[in-house]
Amino acid sequence: MAYNWRMERVLDKLIVFALSAFMAGMLPFSFLQLAAILTAISISALYDADTLPSLLRTALVYAYCGLCFCLPGFLAFIPLISYDCFRAGYHVKNLSNEIRLVLRLAWLAPLLCGLFWLQPVTVFLLLILSSLACLRAWQCQRQTAILADYRQRRDELSALSQSLELKNRDLEERQSLELRLATLAERSRIAREIHDNVGHLLTRSMLQVEAMQVLHTGDDEPADQLAGVSDTLREAYEAVRHSVHSLHEDSFELQVQLMALVQETESLSRNSAGLDASLKITLDYDLDSDSPPQAISYSLLAIVRESLSNTLKHSDATTVTVSVLEFPGLYQLTIHDNGSTEPSKAAINSGGIGLANMEERTRALGGVFYTSWDKGFKVFASIPKKTVEKA
Repeated sequence: MAYNWRMERVLDKLIVFALSAFMAGMLPFSFLQLAAILTAISISALYDADTLPSLLRTALVYAYCGLCFCLPGFLAFIPLISYDCFRAGYHVKNLSNEIRLVLRLAWLAPLLCGLFWLQPVTVFLLLILSSLACLRAWQCQRQTAILADYRQRRDELSALSQSLELKNRDLEERQSLELRLATLAERSRIAREIHDNVGHLLTRSMLQVEAMQVLHTGDDEPADQLAGVSDTLREAYEAVRHSVHSLHEDSFELQVQLMALVQETESLSRNSAGLDASLKITLDYDLDSDSPPQAISYSLLAIVRESLSNTLKHSDATTVTVSVLEFPGLYQLTIHDNGSTEPSKAAINSGGIGLANMEERTRALGGVFYTSWDKGFKVFASIPKKTVEKA
């Protein structure tokens, strides 16, 4: 679009130049006309050269108008200069509208003075041609302004559309996460209900059968029947127990719990520090399996929770990256913020039970835990898979 307007200006100038050359042919030929042609073409071409300072280009236009007072032959190409002169009035900043209008019509003064040297008809034709050139320059300038406004509005609408799309995507992710959390919570509730109610009833039934077995110790037939019932109840109890444990394990997913923790921490930071100073947390979760063993999952979640809590309390960080990776022989957790203040070793050693608890959790699983400073506070923990399998 910008290229089309530039070409349109070039086409306008070519038409004005052709008409000006025709007007120059009505005047007696002289070498001054040749100089006027070269000068007018040069100044008009330089005015559209964006590499030159705008002040210099504007000064050249008004310099040509000044030459017309001394060299009447230059008036033949005043329409070409008036086109740029009218545009120059837009580019001069910090001026009142009256002064800006005078600058746009600066070409009119030498043209009126031309009445002393040229025929009135020639001056009148140059006046009409210059007026038409200014009108065309105004139309082109207005079209350019409309195009610029259109582009600005288009960019604003595009930015708004992208923002709404991101908010909609974030809302969908939050709804999906809340639905997944609700599903896992319901699984956990069902597991507790089965464990507390059905498990209790089966246990009581087994005790009652065992008591009846004691009462019928000398009677072989009832004893055999009661033994069969007891075995059935024990099988049912083991099946229910296995199902409850499986359901309880399925009710905990590390990735979902970490996502919920991230959202909760970001919400806390917004409420305490405002939208502009809120904490941005990025979760990088890359595990081959669905979720690590429960012991590792609980430990990793506890370490992340304690680290984020420490960041909110003791750091001026604005971003935190939580990375959970799985390697062939271990699980690795890295938490890195962009805090600007490096804590001293004494402060870390006396930092309370938070860091100590994180280290104890990791050591208990045979892992490695340490903290460091690398353009922000960094927590690192790795837990081997073999140690957990043996345990």
